[in-house]
Amino acid sequence: MASLILGSQQQQPIVVRGSRSSWRSENCQLQPAVMFFGTLAETKFDIEQLSPSVLQGFTCTSVQNMTSTKIQRLISASRPRKNRAKVELAQSQLTCMYNLLNGSLSQNFTDYPSDMLLYFKNKDVSMVNCRSYFTALGAADFSVPSSILNKGPLLFSEARTCLGINGLSLSRDNVEVLGNMTCTLDSSYIQNADPLILEKLKNCNVFSNSQRTKSTFLNAFMPYLRKINTDKKKLKALVKEVGALKIKRGAGCTMGNITKVTVSDGSFPFGYDAAQFDLCLDVPVLIDNLNSICDKVDDNNLQIIILGKLNQAFPSGVPDNVVQVLQSVSRMASLDDISKWSITKLDTLASLMNPQDGPWDVAKSKEIITKYLTTPGKSLGSAELSVIGSYLCSLDTSTLRTISSDSIRNANPLNLMSCSSEQKTILYDISKTSFSSLRDNPGAFYSLIKPALGGAPLSDVVWLSTKNINMDVETLRSLDPNVITSLTVDNVKGLLGNQLPDLKLLENDTVIQSWVNNQSQSDLERLGLGLIAFKAIQSTSPPTSSTNTAAETTQGLSGSGSTTQGSSATQTPTATTG
Repeated sequence: MASLILGSQQQQPIVVRGSRSSWRSENCQLQPAVMFFGTLAETKFDIEQLSPSVLQGFTCTSVQNMTSTKIQRLISASRPRKNRAKVELAQSQLTCMYNLLNGSLSQNFTDYPSDMLLYFKNKDVSMVNCRSYFTALGAADFSVPSSILNKGPLLFSEARTCLGINGLSLSRDNVEVLGNMTCTLDSSYIQNADPLILEKLKNCNVFSNSQRTKSTFLNAFMPYLRKINTDKKKLKALVKEVGALKIKRGAGCTMGNITKVTVSDGSFPFGYDAAQFDLCLDVPVLIDNLNSICDKVDDNNLQIIILGKLNQAFPSGVPDNVVQVLQSVSRMASLDDISKWSITKLDTLASLMNPQDGPWDVAKSKEIITKYLTTPGKSLGSAELSVIGSYLCSLDTSTLRTISSDSIRNANPLNLMSCSSEQKTILYDISKTSFSSLRDNPGAFYSLIKPALGGAPLSDVVWLSTKNINMDVETLRSLDPNVITSLTVDNVKGLLGNQLPDLKLLENDTVIQSWVNNQSQSDLERLGLGLIAFKAIQSTSPPTSSTNTAAETTQGLSGSGSTTQGSSATQTPTATTG
């Protein structure tokens, strides 16, 4: 469907439901969230009509000029709705929503994004409404919250109290209410639950190690796991767990030759060990059914066999069209295997870099990207940057310096989490040049420069602290460690703005702990969050100077972990309903 554009009173376009473009497409850089929502703040447009891809641009920075009523409507528009794609929101967006509404939350839990309910506290849910809360929470994605918050166990403990669950048995009604919370349960509950739990588990994005129960479960459930794009690392782990149960067979293909019919079976290749898979799979059958076989085979040993047979089939080199369908099988390739691949097309590079197929070793991703760049006419343009994603960090600094400011301006947001300090600095400098024309609009400038801020110098970060940008804590954590250490309480307060309460929410994070322990207690008290520096609770000792040695600082931090966590266990707002 073509994009539907409606003009505002100022004749500026607003994208509504029916838009084909994704918020994180290349076009997102040309009209960032903060600029779009700035326009929306001045109109009377029906927010309910905004598409999920647009609503996903919600940030504390982008809505800072809106009225509280309009913000409430935006948050409500992001709620789950029938026949409508989910509005995918990150933790920083969800906690921003919560902080903006804190004190004015209703008991109509279905009026909020289901993932936002993960951050509700005891005070936000009355006991008489706890069942309604957990029913709405059942639609949430429990993989969204930071692991440091321990949301799964905490919420299930509260749900047990609310629903009157005793022991390990879960009734059909319990399972229905818990919904996606079943994804956080271990096998002891799964094995003693009503069979409905298998239907609920189909919605899980990840599976814990303790959820590997029986080989019969895997055999029947594997087609569903593939259908919902379960993380490949999880699938590999599940297959490996069952591998020990396979019976060793004699020489020769005793399982029957693998054919197109065999491959089409939902449980394929369940039951084949490496020896049988090798003996029963002929090269012509592999080539004719390569896409389906690569899609279904998750066992590492079987994937290595596939790669070996492809080398047999293409002794002069595996062509682009074959490499494009390898999927997770590609991750088992050696550097020698990769050297035989043809990677001359952007589609080939994109298929190899697909994050759904699992992570790459740094050396292998570097080899793949470098091999592509050796093709005449190829460079790190905006399209290449968008498909490479975080693997940009596997490249040499000399290669990164060849990236143009135009390429970054028109690419998807960079992911520099695994980059070195030197790499981040290089990419920040290029990004800063890319968006320099927007420095007079600090909100827009920050939104675009945000992915590269890990390479920003202290002076640039301090400048941002005076511009009312409402930085999220995750971005604060991503800054250069030396920059974080040098930030004052006033700097951090200016950076976070209305996101400041998240500093308390994530106080047990090691980066946040380190910064807190580097501040004076009197300065911390000015934040009004109840943060306590470790040095403030030590036994009587001379005050530490602002020029502590690295050794003193390290010693103080190493001693702070258990004390700080212990003293804040009842204060940290990670509890849910009561």
